[in-house]
Amino acid sequence: MAENKDKSRFSPAHFAGMCLLPTALLIGLVRIDFALLPLSLFLGLCAVAPFFPRLEFFLPVVNRGKTGRKVIALTFDDGPDPVSTPFLLDLLSKHGIQATFFVNGCKAERYPALIRQILREGHSLGNHSHEHDNLLMLRSEKVLKREIVLVQQELEKFGVKTHAFRPPVCVTNPKLGKVLQRLDEVRRAMGRPHINKDGCLIKG
Repeated sequence: MAENKDKSRFSPAHFAGMCLLPTALLIGLVRIDFALLPLSLFLGLCAVAPFFPRLEFFLPVVNRGKTGRKVIALTFDDGPDPVSTPFLLDLLSKHGIQATFFVNGCKAERYPALIRQILREGHSLGNHSHEHDNLLMLRSEKVLKREIVLVQQELEKFGVKTHAFRPPVCVTNPKLGKVLQRLDEVRRAMGRPHINKDGCLIKG
Protein backbone atom coordinates (compact mmCIF):
# COMPACT_ATOMS: atom_id res chain seq x y z
CA MET A 1 0.00 0.00 0.00
CA ALA A 2 1.58 3.24 -1.04
CA GLU A 3 1.84 6.28 1.13
CA ASN A 4 -0.14 9.30 0.03
CA LYS A 5 2.94 11.30 -0.75
CA ASP A 6 3.08 14.56 -2.60
CA LYS A 7 1.85 14.26 -6.16
CA SER A 8 4.93 16.02 -7.50
CA ARG A 9 7.20 13.35 -6.02
CA PHE A 10 9.86 12.30 -8.51
CA SER A 11 10.36 8.55 -8.73
CA PRO A 12 13.71 6.84 -9.36
CA ALA A 13 12.47 6.34 -12.92
CA HIS A 14 12.24 10.14 -13.35
CA PHE A 15 15.74 10.64 -11.99
CA ALA A 16 17.16 7.82 -14.12
CA GLY A 17 15.57 9.32 -17.21
CA MET A 18 16.76 12.86 -16.41
CA CYS A 19 20.32 11.58 -15.98
CA LEU A 20 20.69 8.88 -18.61
CA LEU A 21 18.76 10.38 -21.53
CA PRO A 22 20.68 13.70 -21.62
CA THR A 23 23.88 11.69 -21.14
CA ALA A 24 23.01 9.64 -24.20
CA LEU A 25 22.35 12.83 -26.16
CA LEU A 26 25.69 14.37 -25.17
CA ILE A 27 27.62 11.19 -25.91
CA GLY A 28 25.80 10.90 -29.22
CA LEU A 29 27.27 14.23 -30.31
CA VAL A 30 30.69 12.58 -30.14
CA ARG A 31 30.10 8.86 -30.71
CA ILE A 32 26.61 7.80 -31.75
CA ASP A 33 27.34 4.13 -31.06
CA PHE A 34 28.39 4.86 -27.46
CA ALA A 35 25.10 6.69 -26.90
CA LEU A 36 23.41 3.30 -26.90
CA LEU A 37 25.02 2.46 -23.55
CA PRO A 38 23.05 4.89 -21.32
CA LEU A 39 19.93 4.29 -23.41
CA SER A 40 20.27 0.54 -22.95
CA LEU A 41 20.85 1.03 -19.22
CA PHE A 42 17.67 3.11 -18.89
CA LEU A 43 15.58 0.63 -20.87
CA GLY A 44 17.06 -2.23 -18.87
CA LEU A 45 16.15 -0.53 -15.60
CA CYS A 46 12.60 0.08 -16.83
CA ALA A 47 12.28 -3.59 -17.80
CA VAL A 48 13.79 -5.14 -14.67
CA ALA A 49 12.96 -2.73 -11.80
CA PRO A 50 9.19 -3.43 -11.77
CA PHE A 51 9.94 -6.97 -10.62
CA PHE A 52 11.59 -5.56 -7.49
CA PRO A 53 8.85 -3.43 -5.86
CA ARG A 54 11.05 -2.38 -2.95
CA LEU A 55 13.08 -0.29 -5.38
CA GLU A 56 9.96 1.91 -5.79
CA PHE A 57 11.17 2.61 -9.31
CA PHE A 58 7.88 3.89 -10.71
CA LEU A 59 5.84 4.71 -7.60
CA PRO A 60 6.08 4.72 -3.79
CA VAL A 61 5.37 1.37 -2.18
CA VAL A 62 4.58 0.57 1.44
CA ASN A 63 6.22 -2.57 2.78
CA ARG A 64 6.57 -1.60 6.43
CA GLY A 65 5.00 0.73 8.95
CA LYS A 66 5.53 2.15 12.41
CA THR A 67 3.29 0.79 15.14
CA GLY A 68 5.56 1.07 18.18
CA ARG A 69 5.29 -2.71 18.54
CA LYS A 70 7.03 -5.70 17.00
CA VAL A 71 4.34 -6.93 14.61
CA ILE A 72 3.98 -8.19 11.06
CA ALA A 73 1.16 -7.75 8.57
CA LEU A 74 -0.14 -11.12 7.45
CA THR A 75 -1.67 -11.05 3.97
CA PHE A 76 -3.12 -13.55 1.52
CA ASP A 77 -3.68 -13.09 -2.22
CA ASP A 78 -5.82 -14.48 -5.02
CA GLY A 79 -8.95 -15.40 -3.05
CA PRO A 80 -11.48 -15.98 -1.94
CA ASP A 81 -11.08 -19.68 -2.68
CA PRO A 82 -13.59 -22.31 -1.52
CA VAL A 83 -10.80 -24.75 -0.66
CA SER A 84 -8.07 -22.63 0.94
CA THR A 85 -9.97 -19.65 2.41
CA PRO A 86 -12.09 -21.60 4.96
CA PHE A 87 -8.97 -23.46 6.08
CA LEU A 88 -7.04 -20.20 6.50
CA LEU A 89 -9.90 -18.56 8.36
CA ASP A 90 -10.14 -21.50 10.73
CA LEU A 91 -6.39 -21.44 11.35
CA LEU A 92 -6.37 -17.68 11.95
CA SER A 93 -9.34 -17.96 14.31
CA LYS A 94 -7.65 -20.67 16.38
CA HIS A 95 -4.64 -18.43 16.93
CA GLY A 96 -6.55 -15.14 17.29
CA ILE A 97 -4.77 -13.58 14.32
CA GLN A 98 -6.14 -10.87 12.01
CA ALA A 99 -5.04 -10.72 8.37
CA THR A 100 -5.70 -8.89 5.13
CA PHE A 101 -7.09 -10.76 2.15
CA PHE A 102 -6.25 -9.22 -1.21
CA VAL A 103 -9.12 -10.51 -3.31
CA ASN A 104 -9.89 -10.76 -6.99
CA GLY A 105 -13.17 -9.18 -8.05
CA CYS A 106 -14.33 -12.14 -10.14
CA LYS A 107 -13.86 -14.49 -7.17
CA ALA A 108 -15.51 -12.08 -4.75
CA GLU A 109 -18.48 -12.05 -7.08
CA ARG A 110 -18.46 -15.85 -7.32
CA TYR A 111 -18.07 -16.54 -3.59
CA PRO A 112 -19.86 -13.75 -1.69
CA ALA A 113 -20.39 -15.97 1.36
CA LEU A 114 -16.63 -16.23 1.81
CA ILE A 115 -16.25 -12.45 1.61
CA ARG A 116 -18.90 -12.06 4.28
CA GLN A 117 -17.14 -14.67 6.43
CA ILE A 118 -13.78 -12.89 6.07
CA LEU A 119 -15.37 -9.65 7.23
CA ARG A 120 -17.44 -11.26 9.96
CA GLU A 121 -14.27 -12.70 11.49
CA GLY A 122 -12.66 -9.27 11.62
CA HIS A 123 -10.22 -9.43 8.73
CA SER A 124 -9.49 -6.70 6.18
CA LEU A 125 -9.85 -6.72 2.41
CA GLY A 126 -7.59 -5.33 -0.28
CA ASN A 127 -7.89 -4.95 -4.04
CA HIS A 128 -5.94 -7.51 -6.11
CA SER A 129 -7.46 -6.73 -9.54
CA HIS A 130 -10.57 -8.24 -11.04
CA GLU A 131 -9.24 -11.07 -13.21
CA HIS A 132 -5.67 -11.43 -11.86
CA ASP A 133 -4.13 -11.01 -15.29
CA ASN A 134 -0.40 -11.66 -14.80
CA LEU A 135 0.28 -9.39 -17.79
CA LEU A 136 -1.93 -6.58 -16.49
CA MET A 137 0.92 -4.07 -16.40
CA LEU A 138 1.35 -4.52 -20.15
CA ARG A 139 -2.27 -3.56 -20.81
CA SER A 140 -3.65 -0.11 -21.55
CA GLU A 141 -4.54 2.46 -18.87
CA LYS A 142 -8.20 1.83 -19.68
CA VAL A 143 -7.87 -1.89 -18.92
CA LEU A 144 -5.82 -1.21 -15.79
CA LYS A 145 -8.41 1.24 -14.49
CA ARG A 146 -11.25 -1.19 -15.21
CA GLU A 147 -9.48 -4.01 -13.34
CA ILE A 148 -9.18 -1.82 -10.24
CA VAL A 149 -12.62 -0.19 -10.39
CA LEU A 150 -14.50 -3.48 -10.84
CA VAL A 151 -13.05 -4.80 -7.59
CA GLN A 152 -13.84 -1.57 -5.75
CA GLN A 153 -17.43 -1.75 -6.97
CA GLU A 154 -17.76 -5.39 -6.00
CA LEU A 155 -16.40 -4.81 -2.50
CA GLU A 156 -18.67 -1.80 -1.99
CA LYS A 157 -21.56 -4.27 -2.11
CA PHE A 158 -20.21 -5.56 1.19
CA GLY A 159 -19.79 -2.06 2.63
CA VAL A 160 -16.03 -2.10 2.01
CA LYS A 161 -14.01 0.72 0.46
CA THR A 162 -10.55 -0.77 0.38
CA HIS A 163 -7.47 1.40 0.96
CA ALA A 164 -4.88 -0.78 -0.76
CA PHE A 165 -4.18 -2.17 -4.20
CA ARG A 166 -1.72 -4.99 -4.82
CA PRO A 167 -1.12 -5.66 -8.52
CA PRO A 168 -0.89 -9.23 -9.80
CA VAL A 169 2.59 -10.67 -9.17
CA CYS A 170 3.34 -7.25 -7.60
CA VAL A 171 4.71 -5.85 -10.84
CA THR A 172 4.23 -2.10 -11.33
CA ASN A 173 4.56 0.25 -14.29
CA PRO A 174 4.52 4.01 -14.98
CA LYS A 175 0.77 3.96 -15.67
CA LEU A 176 -0.29 2.52 -12.32
CA GLY A 177 0.46 5.64 -10.28
CA LYS A 178 -1.46 7.86 -12.70
CA VAL A 179 -4.48 5.55 -12.75
CA LEU A 180 -4.68 5.30 -8.96
CA GLN A 181 -4.19 9.02 -8.54
CA ARG A 182 -7.07 9.76 -10.91
CA LEU A 183 -9.31 7.27 -9.12
CA ASP A 184 -8.40 8.91 -5.81
CA GLU A 185 -9.28 12.37 -7.14
CA VAL A 186 -12.61 11.14 -8.49
CA ARG A 187 -13.53 9.57 -5.15
CA ARG A 188 -12.67 12.73 -3.23
CA ALA A 189 -14.65 14.85 -5.70
CA MET A 190 -17.64 12.57 -5.12
CA GLY A 191 -17.23 12.93 -1.38
CA ARG A 192 -16.25 9.31 -0.87
CA PRO A 193 -13.68 8.15 1.66
CA HIS A 194 -10.12 8.64 0.57
CA ILE A 195 -8.11 5.74 -0.87
CA ASN A 196 -4.34 5.90 -0.83
CA LYS A 197 -2.92 6.60 -4.25
CA ASP A 198 -0.39 4.28 -5.84
CA GLY A 199 -1.37 1.52 -3.38
CA CYS A 200 0.77 -1.59 -3.68
CA LEU A 201 1.23 -3.55 -0.51
CA ILE A 202 4.06 -5.90 -1.32
CA LYS A 203 5.02 -7.60 1.90
CA GLY A 204 3.05 -9.55 4.43
